[in-house]
Amino acid sequence: MNPVVKAQLREFSERHKLEDLKESEFFEILSIHSVENGILGESVDPFKVHLKGEEFGIDGISILVQGEVCVDSDSVSQAISVGKNHQIEFHFFQSKTSESINYGDVGKFLDAVVDFFQDGALAASEQVSDLRGAKDTAYEAPTKSNPVVRCF
Repeated sequence: MNPVVKAQLREFSERHKLEDLKESEFFEILSIHSVENGILGESVDPFKVHLKGEEFGIDGISILVQGEVCVDSDSVSQAISVGKNHQIEFHFFQSKTSESINYGDVGKFLDAVVDFFQDGALAASEQVSDLRGAKDTAYEAPTKSNPVVRCF
């Protein structure tokens, strides 16, 4: 791992003091934090977005309705109940600690994203099922534009 990233990871893990997470999981969470709160300028809790355990091809999914992270259909319903013409975004994350990229890993990530919007045969965990329910609820809402999908 790059020494600069390693130092950032160490500082991030010391700040959050969660002993039950492995270094690779902290790296996934740090990556989500860096993109959501750094590049995109959102105010997102990366621990809510990170998928626990070993999911097929995806480390994190954030569903944002009007900039608010929604983790299940109830939270989407609540966000949609206020206002109209909602803006909805889906962000998908996959992190690798190695300095090279593997075509197979990229393919697996994209397969998992497509699977999320289709039949869901590849990743059937409870947390992904809850997020699929949130997606379905979000699609039922009137929006002023199509939802945005971003893959990182």
